[in-house]
This record gives sequence, structure tokens and C-alpha cells, in this order.
Amino acid sequence: MEYLEKICCFFIFARVFLHMCPNETYEKYLSALTGWVAFCIFLSPFLSGDIFWESYRAWEQEWESRVEMSAERADELEEISAQAASEIVEGMEENYEVESNR
Repeated sequence: MEYLEKICCFFIFARVFLHMCPNETYEKYLSALTGWVAFCIFLSPFLSGDIFWESYRAWEQEWESRVEMSAERADELEEISAQAASEIVEGMEENYEVESNR
């Protein structure tokens, strides 16, 4: 949004400058110059990478949060599997004692 404000302010000042120009023969050159400057101002966020860098940071934060969630889920699954394994071992021991007492 700040780039749009810069472009609008530039066009306002450029128009004022063009109206204050004493000779109309220079008006087409000054108009072309202001057009090129406005074009450069318009391209500045793309050339500096601000727009792409913001989206990259958002993607990176999303990726980190998903990795953290996966790590937490992996810890939960490890606890559940350890508990299930101990329950299976206890059940097998009970079955073995019952079968061996027959």
C-alpha cells in the first residue's frame, strides 16, 4: 500500500511540476521522464523482492508450525505405541501363565 501512496504522490507532484514548466516544448520530455520515474517506482517492490520475501516468510512460518505439530504428534504416537506394546506383552504373559498352569 505504501508503494501505491508513493506513486500517487509522485504523480501529483509531477503534474504540478509540469504545469509550472515555463516552456511547452519541454513538456513532452518532462512527461516522458515522469512516466519512466513512475514506472521505476512501480517496479521497485518487485525488484527489491519485498513482495516475494513476504510470501516466503509466511510460507516458512506455516512450514515450521506444521513441522512442530508433526513432532508433537510423533511424540504422542510413540507414547501410545509404547503403551500398546506393554499391554500386548502383559496380555501375552497372562496367557502364557494360564496356558502353563493347565
